[in-house]
Amino acid sequence: MFNKIKRKIQDAPIFKTIIGIFSLIIVSVLSGAFITEINIDGKLCWMVFYKARSFYGLIIFGFLIYFYYRFLYSYDKSIINFKDDAYCKAYMRKECLPELAKKAKKLIKSGKSTEEIKNIIKDLNL
Repeated sequence: MFNKIKRKIQDAPIFKTIIGIFSLIIVSVLSGAFITEINIDGKLCWMVFYKARSFYGLIIFGFLIYFYYRFLYSYDKSIINFKDDAYCKAYMRKECLPELAKKAKKLIKSGKSTEEIKNIIKDLNL
């Protein structure tokens, strides 16, 4: 379920926008509530901030937003990495070579020549 939510956030920019708008609203409400809770006789009394429930709500929500934006950053960074040719080649080697080795093994067992296998590898430009 968590992976499904992650995929929806990654694939649909509208979810990023909605989460951004709602986080702004939630922080605004919690901040207003916090100020109201520490306001005593018309003056801000910072000595009682730890007694305010909204203070802890702000802290918890801050951590949630931190992890959300860290997730977005890591996803965006992984996409940006693919602009680099060297990264793409390294990724292809890491992800495709094991599969290619299995296919080459099958070709060798079926009696294909090593030249055909070399041509397949050469065509991949790895």
